[in-house]
Amino acid sequence: MKTPFKALIALCGILVLAACQKDDGINDGDIRADFIGSWKCTQTSKIIAPSEFTVTITKDTTNASRIKLSNFYKLGSSSGVYANVSTVTASAIDIPVQTVQSNIIKGSGTQINTTKINFTYTVDDGNETDTLTAVFTKL
Repeated sequence: MKTPFKALIALCGILVLAACQKDDGINDGDIRADFIGSWKCTQTSKIIAPSEFTVTITKDTTNASRIKLSNFYKLGSSSGVYANVSTVTASAIDIPVQTVQSNIIKGSGTQINTTKINFTYTVDDGNETDTLTAVFTKL
């Protein structure tokens, strides 16, 4: 009778220790986890001068594979562009056609690693279409 009791006590101890482990940043299966945070955007345009600014990426609460990029194309922190993170190829990002502040935006990106994303996209303001590349570096 003592052996099963000792085994039960040991099992309970292991479960308590496992439940109390510090969160080490593992993404718990959320494909968007590595994207979340503040990023330095270094943007190169065919029309305007190169620029650097901060973009904040958050999870879309209504879609488990979508992220929101606030201040994308330096449109302000209150404006955001939505992008889809591929569930097949985790490094692939699609910016579907959308209108933000009268600009039609579309493009794609590739996550190079957990601290770098490369984007190519177009922005059409109704007068001309700008073709851009950007490198996002996690802050």
